[in-house]
Amino acid sequence: MPASRLSGGAAGYAQTVDDTRRAELLGRVALAGTAASVATKNPAAGVVAAALVPLVELVHSRWLDRQRQRASDVLDQAVALAAIADDEFVERVCADPERLLLAGEALNVAARTMLEEKRDALARTIAVAATAEDATSLDGELMWLRMLAPLEAVHLRALEALAIARRDGATMQDWILDRQTQLRTAISGLEPVLQTHVLDTIVSGGLARKRFGDDYPTSYGLSTGGSAGDRFWEITVVGRQMVGRVYRRADELA
Repeated sequence: MPASRLSGGAAGYAQTVDDTRRAELLGRVALAGTAASVATKNPAAGVVAAALVPLVELVHSRWLDRQRQRASDVLDQAVALAAIADDEFVERVCADPERLLLAGEALNVAARTMLEEKRDALARTIAVAATAEDATSLDGELMWLRMLAPLEAVHLRALEALAIARRDGATMQDWILDRQTQLRTAISGLEPVLQTHVLDTIVSGGLARKRFGDDYPTSYGLSTGGSAGDRFWEITVVGRQMVGRVYRRADELA
């Protein structure tokens, strides 16, 4: 199938890296076994380590097969979305380094995520790689892709919780409390340290921000001082658009 040529070209680097890491992993297993044998003066330790190598081979092989299947499925979806012939799709993407970079990075991300909505968004990105009329469109899509890459289901749940909180006639203080309650509920299944990591990730990506006491607009009618009790989180315009891009609800969440 012509599209498979793109899989090989755009995702080939990822496969090379995977193979290198695989060789490194197997090498470490062998070295660990040798070290254990020497340290314990027990040759059986080396035998046990050697017996692990087929298991590592099997697990890695299946993991790699899943990655390839996810990337292949996303690529097929992208070709359908582009609504052009397979050969033309492949020719357009592979002939232009910028298009190939965008498609290749998107395939790499798609291969490693279990989130279906994220893979759908990546398919749309790869379709743009083939159909964009100018470099500016490719640059913009690459920026969105790199913001999306570190996000998984829990990050998107946090963003969506912030996006759907509405004032609906409530006081500003009630609105802020509602947002924080929904946010904490969205990430409540994680350990506190991981909750912090999720929030740091969406903030570092410019998708959300936190505000403290003296940053409150005076109209909020809240105390100032910057204590933990004076902190709240809010989604940014970029974060709102990211939720819309992933869930295809940009108008609803605007």
